[in-house]
Amino acid sequence: MRKNMTRGLLMDFGGTIDTDGMHWFHVFRQAYSMNGNRIPEELLRMAYVNTERLLEKEPLVGPSFTMDRTIETKIELQTGFLAQNGVTVPNRNDVHWYCMSLVRRNVSQVSAPVLRKLSDMMPVVLVTNFYGNMDCVLDELGIGTLFKGVVESARVGVRKPDERIMRMGCELLDMEPSHVMMVGDSMKNDVAPAHSIGCRTCLLDCGMPFAPGIETERFAADVAIRSLAGLPAVV
Repeated sequence: MRKNMTRGLLMDFGGTIDTDGMHWFHVFRQAYSMNGNRIPEELLRMAYVNTERLLEKEPLVGPSFTMDRTIETKIELQTGFLAQNGVTVPNRNDVHWYCMSLVRRNVSQVSAPVLRKLSDMMPVVLVTNFYGNMDCVLDELGIGTLFKGVVESARVGVRKPDERIMRMGCELLDMEPSHVMMVGDSMKNDVAPAHSIGCRTCLLDCGMPFAPGIETERFAADVAIRSLAGLPAVV
């Protein structure tokens, strides 16, 4: 498909706009490690997965939660799980600060400039698995006005990788999928469902997946980039 077929963008948030391709497990792993916590990687992976599954089921993140408070909530749940398994994290606030600083740096230095440039070129819709507070998060990070709309799983009742959430994004753009590119860090959740409805796809791959080999598809994304900084050149 030719580059000039792209007239609108769908973009993921978590692991894409907030961390520029780094999976959140690795963000938390680095945050704990940099603050002197020696946690077995498999136990930390279990804490991460347990927290994410709990947040999918329980409304523990309110609609007025900022990104800052959302991260704080996740760390509270993770450290609670770790404590139940014999690992105490005494410096939870430092872990929180590390994570939020990384998000603010990535958004201010990479994502926001790219989004400003792209939104001048074509409409952009956010398609994200999130907790119902995305509008608050976008306003906090100063990028809410750069999107034509937001399709958030907690509000629409459909989660990626269900292709229906991608169709909702295309409907917000008022475009056929063949004129749309989906940008995200996950083959399973972003590339595969967008590909299935006929979108062009861009994989943000910084080389740090949740687990090596966990995402295997029978096709490749149309394009791959190492950082969002490279996105304007490939749309």
